[in-house]
Amino acid sequence: MSDQNFESSSKKSIIIRFWYDYIKPKKSLVILCLVLLALVAFSFAIYPAIIGWVFDALGAKDTGLLYQLAVLIIVVSIIKAFAVYRQIQVVNKLVFSIIEEIQFKMTSTLIDSDLSLISSQPPGHYVSRIVNDLNLIRDALVRVANSFVKDSLTLIAMICLMAWYDWFLAFLVLCVFPIAIYPIVKIGLDQRKASYNLQNHMENLISQLSETITNIPIIKAFSLEVNEKQRSKNNFKELFLRVMKLNVGRARVEPILEILGGIAISIVIISGTWRLGKVDFSVGDFAGFITAMLLMVQPARGLGSFNSVVQEGIAAANRIYQLNDSRPKIFSTKTAKDIKLGNESIRFENVYFRYEKTDIVKKISFTAEKGKVTAIVGPSGAGKTTILGLIERFYDTSRGSIYIGNQEIKDIKISSLRSKIAFVSQDASLFDDTIKNNILNGNHKASQDEVKKAAQNAAAHDFIQSMPDGYETRVGTAGNFLSGGQKQRIAIARAFLKDAPILLLDEATSSLDSDSESKIQFAMEKLTKGRTTIVVAHRLSTVRKADNIIVLDDGKIVESGSHSFLISKDGFYTNLCRLQLFSE
Repeated sequence: MSDQNFESSSKKSIIIRFWYDYIKPKKSLVILCLVLLALVAFSFAIYPAIIGWVFDALGAKDTGLLYQLAVLIIVVSIIKAFAVYRQIQVVNKLVFSIIEEIQFKMTSTLIDSDLSLISSQPPGHYVSRIVNDLNLIRDALVRVANSFVKDSLTLIAMICLMAWYDWFLAFLVLCVFPIAIYPIVKIGLDQRKASYNLQNHMENLISQLSETITNIPIIKAFSLEVNEKQRSKNNFKELFLRVMKLNVGRARVEPILEILGGIAISIVIISGTWRLGKVDFSVGDFAGFITAMLLMVQPARGLGSFNSVVQEGIAAANRIYQLNDSRPKIFSTKTAKDIKLGNESIRFENVYFRYEKTDIVKKISFTAEKGKVTAIVGPSGAGKTTILGLIERFYDTSRGSIYIGNQEIKDIKISSLRSKIAFVSQDASLFDDTIKNNILNGNHKASQDEVKKAAQNAAAHDFIQSMPDGYETRVGTAGNFLSGGQKQRIAIARAFLKDAPILLLDEATSSLDSDSESKIQFAMEKLTKGRTTIVVAHRLSTVRKADNIIVLDDGKIVESGSHSFLISKDGFYTNLCRLQLFSE
């Protein structure tokens, strides 16, 4: 299949799919739109006829008819005004309801997607699709209603009116405009490719700007202002060039239609002047014909530029479908069951995890027993956090199995599995909401007293009380109104409130000062009692009391045992302790 045939087939399939997915289900609104658009087109098309009658009445000096025509113009203008007003309402309701549906679908797809897919692209990549691509689709849908439907109906009405006046002159006019079809279609196909490239660049630009704003403290600390400004300037310049290319492409349609319109009017004037004396063709008919032809130019222009906008919308729809068609590789099978409580020990059996072509963890086997604390330590990049992600099923094992009790986690419903796990990461992720609501994310059914108790256990209650609005204080985007330690304590309070039988702590106290950490350690001991707890720790002093310490290096277990046992071996763990003691 040639590239041209492939593009045509792809375009056709996207349009058909979009129709069935989003437009056909709203057929009542679509029908109402068509009725109103037809009414607008008809009321618009009747003006040339009225102008012709006016000229004939003036020639005959029929004042009575002129008064009647004046009243008719008022009636037609009222009908047209009402139809235009309702048409704008209904078209926008239809278009924005479709956009809302697509936005929800895209956001839902992202939320349900695998963590590996989300982390493979910067956030700006997806923001651009949800915002910029949908703007293009919105513009295309509005143009479909206003240009393709209304302008087409208006054009048909004007052609019929011209043919009613004089079929020969109408034929001459229609012979001129088909000449523009090939260049307009060719321009539209170029626009689709240019629009696709522009949206890809917009993704990169939004990602870069987001990265720059997030890293402003680092930029200032390392005097990177000049570098970042230059990077932004280069991206903005590239954006300017791509936008100009797109707009110049749109503008190429205008001169084509302008020249052809001028040629058509000249032909009509010359031919009409000749026919005035040859056939039954009055001055009023000639005036009506000229008016109809002039009013035909605007919808003809609309249809000319319509193809470019629709091609851009098709390119955007294609990118949106690429996202919405992605399916998570990690999902609950039809035979998956709820987690069985009673024995929540976690067992790894010969587990491997490979990302692309690199083994992150290799041949991992250990058991984290219920009611005991299992610590995982090792140098950066050893695979500690990955192990927690495998338990949560953020990722699936490449080989080997993970069990909770006697159930392999792949046989447990994901929602059931995660409902029984409380997770605190080293990056305390908070939402732009109140402190209370962020803690309530652990359990939305909890009472105010339970929220307060969780905060007290996490050594967060005192600082929350000192905030301007207490528990109703908003934390800002990603919690940027709070210090790192405050964010971490709210995240720990959220885990306390969830009260799950399995507790995963990934550097949970890394952002706490010594005083707060000492307060939380006692609360942690209460929290871990009776639970299966796995702690990933960098500060080895925090895991001395762990029942079992798993030591990782390069994705493999090199040692395991209690703190005293590992120290007595004077091996890898002991060396880590010496290095950390020396650095401290």
